[in-house]
Amino acid sequence: MTSSENNSGSLAKTNAQTLHLQSLPDPLPPFEPSPANPLDKARQAATGTCEFCDKHGLAIFPVRPGVMHLDSGAPELPAGFRPTANDGATLPVGGPSQYTARTLRGGYLYVYDERGFWEWYWVTKLGYLMKLPRPGVPMNPAYAVGREPCDKMGHKEIASCITVKDPSNAKRIWVAFSDAEWTPRVLGLHQDEAYRKRHMREFDVKAWLSLQRAAHAKPITVVNTLVAEYCGKTKVQMFAFSPFGFKSRASTYDALLGAVKSCGSAPGAVLMLNDPVAVASEVASRLTELRHEFMSQNDRERKLSASTAILGLQAATSDKSEYDSLDGRDWFDEDNHWTVDGTGRPRYNMKAATLPEVSKEELKTAAKNSWTKYLGDYDEQARAAWHKQFKADYDAYLSKTLLPLATAHAAWMKSSQMAHSRDGRSMVCGTWKLKLRLFALHYCNARFSRHDVGSSHHSWVQSRFFNK
Repeated sequence: MTSSENNSGSLAKTNAQTLHLQSLPDPLPPFEPSPANPLDKARQAATGTCEFCDKHGLAIFPVRPGVMHLDSGAPELPAGFRPTANDGATLPVGGPSQYTARTLRGGYLYVYDERGFWEWYWVTKLGYLMKLPRPGVPMNPAYAVGREPCDKMGHKEIASCITVKDPSNAKRIWVAFSDAEWTPRVLGLHQDEAYRKRHMREFDVKAWLSLQRAAHAKPITVVNTLVAEYCGKTKVQMFAFSPFGFKSRASTYDALLGAVKSCGSAPGAVLMLNDPVAVASEVASRLTELRHEFMSQNDRERKLSASTAILGLQAATSDKSEYDSLDGRDWFDEDNHWTVDGTGRPRYNMKAATLPEVSKEELKTAAKNSWTKYLGDYDEQARAAWHKQFKADYDAYLSKTLLPLATAHAAWMKSSQMAHSRDGRSMVCGTWKLKLRLFALHYCNARFSRHDVGSSHHSWVQSRFFNK
């Protein structure tokens, strides 16, 4: 076959493949285009709007579950908002920690409208949402540098919301937060309603407009009794343990309600989303804080360090004394075998006398006596009594306070919510998954032993990271 015939055959094959690919259905529905006509641009310039606050329709304020101190003054989540065992884990009621609602952390928010389109938002570290173009197209990181809502009255408040356009004709929407961008493959998987139900939050717009009732939703007017940042009684310093910054918005409550009304006549809503990464990290941070609180009382940290150091030196000295006892006997026997004959030459005597074997009792005695000379430098009985009492106190604190939280942390990390939103074929998504694994390892190494975190948590980490 000639070269031209080969080229013709290859071209025909390529054209056939191209036609086949074009005939396949688009895995994603059409996306809502962003307004870019001259009239919209002129209105934005005249009113001072930006990508954050140019929103119209039914306003929805998305929030996430968070962890708080019981005495923080922040509102506890009502039963309908509280994560259950099916969602991940339940913190011990009446313990030192409880769930509350928090504004979103930095990341991305995806909205699927059953009218047949997707919308997505970039979320700043302070929880403001900027609408982005077509989902599935990676956002240039430089695009978000320095972008914040404008400072006009009510604009930052509406920047905390998403909106449903033309809500009277809307059906259901599905909302999900993600710390990583969704790839086209992940978006395609979420075309299936059964897949969306795994972790996206369903919101029935028609039901909300008629009854102002929906699962995991409350009227926007009660945001100050639901969200920690909007509650006037919240003690900001009590959230210092959280890896996500806390900024009070209590003084902007009225401005938020006014901003929601400016979007349209539809009654605004607060919608609780899933964020297992945030909850797991805050539970871990709370565990570290609780252990620090326990160790900082009665100079426990210093005393435990001193007692542990003494025990380590005792063990090292004991081992050395046993080794010296055995080593001295071996050296004596070795020297006794070698003698010098009449000419001055060394001679090995096979029948030379040897010392008896060192008994276990002799080794125990040597080990016991090895530390005697140091007993005058400190009070050993007081040290032993303190260490015994410390272990009893710590075991009680561990069982009552730390272990339930460690169990909750393990349950969150194993939760199905941690899956279903990442593309196993994407390097970027794989990097985010690795970050979560490193987070778990960092938590386990953060001054917690196996006994601290409990066997269930340790076994999970062991199976995920070390037994592969």
